[in-house]
Amino acid sequence: MLENRFTGELQSVDDDMAGALVKIECANLIEQRAGARFLRAVRSLRGFRSGVLFPSEMMGAIEQAIADSAAELAKN
Repeated sequence: MLENRFTGELQSVDDDMAGALVKIECANLIEQRAGARFLRAVRSLRGFRSGVLFPSEMMGAIEQAIADSAAELAKN
């Protein structure tokens, strides 16, 4: 279930849609240099186990994108 932050209305979404939305949000957060904070928040969720909320390859890609972004920022 997703909640509309403006109206509070709940919207049912399937796993594929939820996964696609998470990927978009991750990309946005990485681009905004907030990816590391997001990743810490995800890992701190009660019951977090790698591969449950995100496939392990997705976690690896998020971690790599954050590292690449930090390295690029350090160059400039």
